[in-house]
Amino acid sequence: MLRKTIGIILAGALAVLGGLQAEARTLKLNESLPASSVEGTALKKFKEIVESKSKGELTVDLHFQDELGKPQTSMENLGTGTLDLYSGALSYYAALIPEELGVTTLLYLFKDNRHLGRYLHSPVFKKGEDKLRDQFGIRFISTKFLGDRGPYRIWVSSKPALKLEDFQGVKRRLWPNDIAIRG
Repeated sequence: MLRKTIGIILAGALAVLGGLQAEARTLKLNESLPASSVEGTALKKFKEIVESKSKGELTVDLHFQDELGKPQTSMENLGTGTLDLYSGALSYYAALIPEELGVTTLLYLFKDNRHLGRYLHSPVFKKGEDKLRDQFGIRFISTKFLGDRGPYRIWVSSKPALKLEDFQGVKRRLWPNDIAIRG
């Protein structure tokens, strides 16, 4: 699974950056998680493959734990070109294209990964990708979802929550997403 994910990302990166073969270039990549995470391991392999396949024409400078800025800053930096790649959750892009991505932040909306995958290949999502590219200069290299980055959609509490009323008045720590916060 990890190898397939890296292959998809690499193919997209090389296609997007194919015109840069004539001169060496360093790509800055920001990731919110640590280098020791599953994502960190995948990104180190991505770096190795990109540098090998481009015969040194491309190098990837990996930055972990939001070293180059939090997700919102990374979105802005992608748009201005001061950041080349961002490996972050799809939900972070909902701030830029809320009509198309806001639904992906609703807890329990998608019944499984295949259901989410169908949405990510729908005309509505395609419209969002086009808007993201045209208005912000950002494009997804791949939206192929090959596994959980979790645990997602769980509650951790010091007391049982067995019915809807048990959640009333409970303070929640959420990512900066208006839809999830209002939910």
